[in-house]
Amino acid sequence: LGCILIFSAYKVALQEVDEILDTQMKYLAERTAEHPLKTVSSKFDFHKTYHEEDLFIDIWAYKDQAHLSHHLHLLVPPVEQAGFYSHKTAQGIVRTYVLPLKDYQIQVTQQERVREAFAWQLAGSMFIPYLIILPFAIFALAAIIRRGLKPIDDFKNELKERDSEELTPIEVHDYPQELLPTIDEMNRLFERISKAQNEQKQFIADAAHELRIPVTALNLQTKILLSQFPEHESLQNLSKGLARIQHLVTQLLASAKQDVTLSMVEPTGYFQLNDVA
Repeated sequence: LGCILIFSAYKVALQEVDEILDTQMKYLAERTAEHPLKTVSSKFDFHKTYHEEDLFIDIWAYKDQAHLSHHLHLLVPPVEQAGFYSHKTAQGIVRTYVLPLKDYQIQVTQQERVREAFAWQLAGSMFIPYLIILPFAIFALAAIIRRGLKPIDDFKNELKERDSEELTPIEVHDYPQELLPTIDEMNRLFERISKAQNEQKQFIADAAHELRIPVTALNLQTKILLSQFPEHESLQNLSKGLARIQHLVTQLLASAKQDVTLSMVEPTGYFQLNDVA
């Protein structure tokens, strides 16, 4: 992210630098053309380090064709229209503003690497404040996000702490307005589950109660028959099966009564064992 930011800052700075220095080069060439002209050769040295304020002016006559014999190949061949030109030399790329006149051609030259170095310098100076502020901004943003997500974490923890039997509605006054639709839907889901469980328990209790009397009567009749025919194998198997069914019905009734009893008991809170002792 930092590399992307500083590179973006460099591109913006380079664009601004090009615009400012191009304007300066054009202005210098036009002002030079307002004075009497004579041949001028700049003392340009590629081995020296120049800065953004260093501009080099060359004025040469068309009849001399100095562009053909220039030792650094810095001069631009004759052009018909004024404008900016970039060309490669043995020592790097240079940017030149050329102003053609009747007998002379004026050109103002500057190295591209001077502009690039200046743009990097500006980008670094712009990026340093961001580099200092960025950690604090990220920390503040993370704190804001954590604070904004805290109600969701609380909601998640409340659901996590509930056991499978706790289907009481969630209190909505502890949560922000944005979570109320979700909580309302969750409470409706709890209500439907609780209703389905109660109906299921009631069905089991009713079925067990309805089966208890006929199964008991059938079991008694089977025992009477066994007393008369104790060696009858089919009656013995029937008696064992009815005993198992009667035991199952008794368990279902006991489970139904236990569920009713637990539903009437108020949930107890946590307490310290030391306080009881």
